[in-house]
Amino acid sequence: MCIRDSPRFTVTFRRVARFGNGLAYAVPEPAEEFAALTDAVVARWPALRPYAGEWDAVPHLSLDHVDPAAFASELTWPRTARIDALELVRWAPGDTRSLARLPLAPGRRTEVGPSPGAG
Repeated sequence: MCIRDSPRFTVTFRRVARFGNGLAYAVPEPAEEFAALTDAVVARWPALRPYAGEWDAVPHLSLDHVDPAAFASELTWPRTARIDALELVRWAPGDTRSLARLPLAPGRRTEVGPSPGAG
């Protein structure tokens, strides 16, 4: 997969979960588009492995180091977002910065919702 040819897509966040380190995050549905983009970045730039290869790359939207229930009560779920670019971010304690913003192709539209005939 070539990143610049990857189509824009829509994602829905329906629930909040927490990693073992306490970080609360919103779970994207579908997650496969994010996983494919991550694989494409690693294939193109092997030195840019997510988290330096220390952890598995789990598609997510980081929220905060709090109880996920706090977000369940303070935000209205589900939340839907249109993903039109990939942003490469370098994180280090006290030094987080954007390295690049790579627009995705207008291409096909991937919408979230039940399959035809589902229900």
